[in-house]
Amino acid sequence: MANEKHLAMLRQGIETWNEWIGKNPDEIPADFSEANFCKVDLCKVNFGGADLSSADLSGANLCCADLNNTDLSKTNLSEVNLSGADLSWANLRGTIINQQTVIDKKWYLVWEILNQDVIERNLVEVDLSNADLSRANLTGANLNKANLKGTDFTGANLNKANLSGSALCGLNTNEVNLSAQDLAIKAYLSRANFSNANLSHANLSGLDLNEINFSEANLNSANLSRANLNKANLAWSTLRGTDFTGANLSKANLYKAKFSGTDLSQLNLSGANLSEANLSGLNLNKANLSKTNLSEANLSRVNFSRANLTGANLTRVEALKTNFIQANITGACIEDWNINSATSLTDVICDYIYLRQNQQERRPSSGNFASGEFTKLFQKSLETVDLIFRNGVDWDAFAYSFKKVEVENQAVRLDVQSIEKKGDGILVVRVAVAPDADKAKIHSEFIQGYEFAAKALKVEYQARLEDQDKVINQLFSTINQQNKLLAETSGKVSIYYQPNSQFDSGIVDANTVNADQIGGNIQNKDA
Repeated sequence: MANEKHLAMLRQGIETWNEWIGKNPDEIPADFSEANFCKVDLCKVNFGGADLSSADLSGANLCCADLNNTDLSKTNLSEVNLSGADLSWANLRGTIINQQTVIDKKWYLVWEILNQDVIERNLVEVDLSNADLSRANLTGANLNKANLKGTDFTGANLNKANLSGSALCGLNTNEVNLSAQDLAIKAYLSRANFSNANLSHANLSGLDLNEINFSEANLNSANLSRANLNKANLAWSTLRGTDFTGANLSKANLYKAKFSGTDLSQLNLSGANLSEANLSGLNLNKANLSKTNLSEANLSRVNFSRANLTGANLTRVEALKTNFIQANITGACIEDWNINSATSLTDVICDYIYLRQNQQERRPSSGNFASGEFTKLFQKSLETVDLIFRNGVDWDAFAYSFKKVEVENQAVRLDVQSIEKKGDGILVVRVAVAPDADKAKIHSEFIQGYEFAAKALKVEYQARLEDQDKVINQLFSTINQQNKLLAETSGKVSIYYQPNSQFDSGIVDANTVNADQIGGNIQNKDA
């Protein structure tokens, strides 16, 4: 209901009201909700910020009135004269307008957008500056060259809208410009929906884009410098050459985002979701990635020097040739991360890490790593080939195939680095090879040799264990003869069949077995 004090002041005349409200800002917003101003002359009245919701203004004269920021929701404006009235940021949702209502073309269009649900609307070159389009449905709208200076899009749906190449402020015919730096009053885009929108080359610098939806949007070469993208949804978005200088991306969702030529150095990405994102080759020097989810992301050749990765999730990341120099990864999870000899862990700061997600399998189990200890333990000097066994390991067949591959690839140095039990009967034997080795060829030849030897033992001599020993000795007689030819090769790993070896066709029960724990089955042979 309308405020009686405000009604009494207005009855004293427009000039009196305007002067009084100007001197009493504490009375704003004036309350005229549900008031009856039918056919009243209110020309040049100052109703800025007032609540006129559900009021009856039919037939009234509001020419040149100040209706800036006024709530006109469900207000009856039938046959009202609104010529020259300022309706900037006025709420026209549910407002009643008829053919006799005199209203500027610009504000009539705003009223149409809010009250007539039309998708794929053609809004080329229209003036929507300073309009309240909050929660408007602009799905598929063509806003090419539209003037959106100061437009409020809070909660609006701009799914598949086209803003590519627009001059939204009339400042640059080649760019979308919603920049707070260049606008007297900035555009309001918080929580707006720009999913699937084309915003290539858009200028959104300095804007508050908190919780905005840019999922699957094209933001190639867009300017997002100094923008607040806290909790923004950028999943599946395309970000080639996007300018994020000084932007806030904390807790942003960048799942499977596609980056290329994007500089993310020194950015705040704490708590962000970058899982499965392609960050290959990017610069994240000094970036804050604390508690960021990078699981299964492509981090190859990324520069993480002096970055904060404390508590980050690095599960199954691809980090080949990645630079972690002086990065802080204390508390990070490195479950099944993939690094190689070109991955630099020099001077990494790490008190402890987790080998499994949800802070499982802490290393060290108690206390902290000594300075430089993490690097010594995890820096790879050689590439590895992972041999996966799902139903246990026949170690006689393994030894045969291992020696066969080594003999047939004399220039390749092989070394069993570790044996890990992954659960469900799966064992992973990690074999170190030189960085320039053909890992695919070595893996293929080993599997072929292993399957051949295992089949021979299982099918033809399964009934008699002593026959297995006879066959494997026959298999190795040739291999051991060839091995003598390698005696002059210093550092070569040599495997000899020993019937009473520690593993003798058994299955490893330990979670992890290092090369020096395998006993007499695998040995280093020096010349």
